[in-house]
Amino acid sequence: MELYYSGLLPSRACAKQRVPGRGFTLIELLTVIAIIGILAAIIIPTVGAVRRSAHKASCASNLHQLGVAVNLFAHDNKGLLPNGQDGVGRNGVAGANNADLQRIGADWRDALVGNPSQSKSGYGMTWDMLFCPGNQAYTASNKTEAMRVNTGTSIPIGFLYFPGTSVNVATSQGSQTSIYKRISDPLGYTLIAADINRKYLNNWANGVNHSNVDGPVGGNHLYVDGSVKWVEASLFVTTSALSSNGSDYYFKTEDVR
Repeated sequence: MELYYSGLLPSRACAKQRVPGRGFTLIELLTVIAIIGILAAIIIPTVGAVRRSAHKASCASNLHQLGVAVNLFAHDNKGLLPNGQDGVGRNGVAGANNADLQRIGADWRDALVGNPSQSKSGYGMTWDMLFCPGNQAYTASNKTEAMRVNTGTSIPIGFLYFPGTSVNVATSQGSQTSIYKRISDPLGYTLIAADINRKYLNNWANGVNHSNVDGPVGGNHLYVDGSVKWVEASLFVTTSALSSNGSDYYFKTEDVR
């Protein structure tokens, strides 16, 4: 039997002429790495800026909801502003010392977010709304279930809350004391609450809701009419508004009357 070559299999000569596939040269690899580095340098700061902008907007929304709750409470309680520390509705009673501006009492917390065990529905807020998403370390430490059910008068929240407090604030007109009373009464502050900008023992760690590598970039301020305004840090970080127990608090003191 004779075998004939069909032409479908390569000859040895053809096999020897094949050229293996060529890989990347070192220069090409370095070029690709450089391009990736340039793109990362452009994209990473942009992503960070977008994240900070989202946190700022979410924080403003939380503060706005707090303003709605404050005004609803006042409407239901003959114009009384809710007292942050000594329970709700105690008109004219100083409820917190300077170091406790970022804490409220359980009564006011339950009035804000409700308490199913006491059949309280609250004023439309949630536990999450009492914190700023921009300060993740502080939120992780304080927005706990233990604090959510705590019955005391010192519940940490993610904002400075002023009603019911007596504070001495350094202003261009000198130190002024303010105690919140009624919506209709003259108020020492037009501010109801503000983002935390707190320096403890000269350190900003975990004390700034909106920051970059240099410190605060600004803060949302909630006013008695329920409006929220963003204030750049340059307008209030040069001098602390008040100091207590190693803590310096910063917010826009031009809103002090």
